[in-house]
Amino acid sequence: MTFDTKAIKPAKIKAETLKTSLTQPVTLYPALVGFLGGAATMFFGVGGATLGALVGGAVLALGGWSWEYFAKGGAHANRYIERYRKALEVQRKQAIAHLNTELSKLNADDAIQQLQLFQKKFEIFNQVLNRKLQSTELTYNRYLAMAEQVYLNGLDNLEGVSLSLQSVSAIDRAAIESKLQRMDGVVSAEAERTREQLRGRLQLFDEQMQRVRSLYAENEEALTKLDQVSARLANTDFSSGRAAMDMEQAIKELTTLIENSQQYAQKK
Repeated sequence: MTFDTKAIKPAKIKAETLKTSLTQPVTLYPALVGFLGGAATMFFGVGGATLGALVGGAVLALGGWSWEYFAKGGAHANRYIERYRKALEVQRKQAIAHLNTELSKLNADDAIQQLQLFQKKFEIFNQVLNRKLQSTELTYNRYLAMAEQVYLNGLDNLEGVSLSLQSVSAIDRAAIESKLQRMDGVVSAEAERTREQLRGRLQLFDEQMQRVRSLYAENEEALTKLDQVSARLANTDFSSGRAAMDMEQAIKELTTLIENSQQYAQKK
């Protein structure tokens, strides 16, 4: 699953808004006229028509860009975040369908429970957000996109759990330990080689189980953070001057959680 916490940071949103405003017809077409006027001036000299096209196109392009960036910038930014969030939503639904099947096959009850908790807590966050903000607001889509990312990160961890459990699903730890006990005292090169292979499988099994426990613990932290942010959102008075600052801090905490998890995953 691919997602980037930088995608909904203010600097990225501003850059995307600028890019969108520069490619709107009211900006692009006058700029093209001005460019052609400038090119004609270079080749044919200054004339009324060419100068008019150059100056007029530049003025109209600047006016069109100002309108798109300053007057309609909020709408452009909101549409960008909404597109990004909907792309995350598609990924999330695909991941859930896949994980439900795979985890059921592995009888991974703890993983299934976490999957259900992520769904429940995300729905609660969404419900609280809908009570506090309008869905057409930029802030609404930013918060929801970040919650989507936390959710996807949790699903990514559960995918790791699924793969780890599947990789050692054919290893019967109890049977291996029993066989090692029966071989206790047997002295031969063949017996020693067999013991070495059996211990190697036990070590592999234990390493994968440790990875599974680490992924579960990481998800528990994410679930707790979703609860905390939901509660903070519910208690935020958006008529207060501190509301934006308080919620921005909450979003930063979620961002840090995701980025730390991604860095940890890259090291494993």
